[in-house]
Amino acid sequence: MQPPALTHAHQHLPAAPAANDELAVRLKMALSGANGPTALNVEIRIARGETLAVLGTSGSGKTTLLRLIAGLETPDEGCITAFGCSWLDSARGINLPPRKRRPGMVFQDYALFPHMTVRGNLLFALPRRTPHARADELIEMIGLQALADHRPGRLSGGQQQRLALARALAAAPNLLLLDEPLSALDGGTRREMQDTLLTLRATHPVTTLIVTHDPAEALRLADRAIVMDSGRIVADGPPAKLLSRPYRLYAPYRPHHISRK
Repeated sequence: MQPPALTHAHQHLPAAPAANDELAVRLKMALSGANGPTALNVEIRIARGETLAVLGTSGSGKTTLLRLIAGLETPDEGCITAFGCSWLDSARGINLPPRKRRPGMVFQDYALFPHMTVRGNLLFALPRRTPHARADELIEMIGLQALADHRPGRLSGGQQQRLALARALAAAPNLLLLDEPLSALDGGTRREMQDTLLTLRATHPVTTLIVTHDPAEALRLADRAIVMDSGRIVADGPPAKLLSRPYRLYAPYRPHHISRK
């Protein structure tokens, strides 16, 4: 059973081109899910500086959406315009590779270089001719000054997560893609990392998409949320509204159990 959408604004993009202050996405792609063949069919606009939570059951298309935006997968058809730049236009034969889109990305495994130190991981991510002092600024920002010469294997899960976030921000991307980056952390560390994300957002504003199964996380971190089901957006609105009756079909949470504090 699909819940009623909170708004239908995402279902039809206007014909006008995307503005320079937004990310506009229209994608179609055949998928093979646990329940058989399905299809991703998504249209959405995200304002510059907005944090969008992407919720939904496993297999609903959340991670695929992020991978398509990043350029790690290619849709059957679609368009992606990022702040005035065309990343993808299947009708015109445009499909920029990930290295040219250059979003900041953090996935569940963090993908840190195990043979490099904390500082080395950040130096590798910096654009050419960026002063090395920038790496030290990022290390201070995430509070790992005492561990700057340690390799990731000597860091805790929360410390590795901080490093992954700092590395994603090292190149000053205009888009940050987070795929359940906090799912492997315990409750206390997860809360601490949510605080870190909120601080980073305040000091380094960047348009962010965060995939999460946790509605409490969406409520705390996001300006807006969408719910995906079988490759489609079935609800779109403020996170607090998605914790009302329609969203309870997706998670065993109740709104009065969840707080922004």
